[in-house]
This record gives sequence, structure tokens and C-alpha cells, in this order.
Amino acid sequence: MGFNISYGFQEKATGTAHAVYLARKYVEEESFVVVYGDNYFESAVPIAKAVDFYVKKKADATLLLHYLNKPYGSGLVKLDNDGRVLKIVEKPSIK
Repeated sequence: MGFNISYGFQEKATGTAHAVYLARKYVEEESFVVVYGDNYFESAVPIAKAVDFYVKKKADATLLLHYLNKPYGSGLVKLDNDGRVLKIVEKPSIK
């Protein structure tokens, strides 16, 4: 599996959905991967596995998630028992 990589910058940080919207002219009707610039992967294997999972499940979207003991300052994702996203909470405060 090969990858074509393009990148862009938002002039103002207005969220991931807006960044994907700006990229629409590059992806048209193709499937694509969004990776944050501050994410680190030792290899492309996790991304390739996520793409394979996406294709096999015929998913609308697939997220790679990482467990954090202290998740505040990061988004939280609530999943059901099958790994489907139930809710996303963006950077909750400590309560």
C-alpha cells in the first residue's frame, strides 16, 4: 500500500472540521487520512492498519485513539462495546 502525502496550514486555528473542509479540493471523492502534525508514529504501520480496518468495515470514518491516564487538555472519546464512537468531548476541564 502506497501513500501520497499533502499538507496544509490553517491561517487561523478553527478546528479539524474546518481544516478538512479546506482540503476538500484535494481529495474530492477519495478516502483520505488526517494526521495532526504533533502526532508521532514510529512507522506507517498503525496508519496502514487503520486504513485496512476502514476498508473492511466500510466505515464512514475511523479514528486512531490513545489512552491517557490524565486526558485533560486532550479530547475524550466515549466508545460502545464494539468500538463505535458514542460521544466526543473536546478538551474537558478538570472537575
